[in-house]
Amino acid sequence: YKNWSLQWIADHVALQRQLLTCAVSLLKKGGQLVYSTCTVNPDENEENVSWMLRSFPGLSVENLPPPFKVIDNGFREHECFARGLAGSLSDVQAARCLRVYPSETMEGFFVCKLRKN
Repeated sequence: YKNWSLQWIADHVALQRQLLTCAVSLLKKGGQLVYSTCTVNPDENEENVSWMLRSFPGLSVENLPPPFKVIDNGFREHECFARGLAGSLSDVQAARCLRVYPSETMEGFFVCKLRKN
């Protein structure tokens, strides 16, 4: 984490938006895009989803399947799973996103499924 800075985050957000613009352009009507990052930074997660919804009005946030169930030697469903942060997303949109906070078994990440209508 020694290289992290506000500029580093801004640079990554800009790159992610370039990649997302390309990805959305490749979707046909009804196509799905799963946006996932290995960070819990809202700028790279919910803010990018909000940006996509504003920039591409035909996109909608879709429901995700439920998080993982408890299994031995695998993922455990516990307090590390959370829904997205509302902020610039509606409560309904945020509830359809998944945040996984870092734990002893995994790093933090974010997942959101979008559909082109």
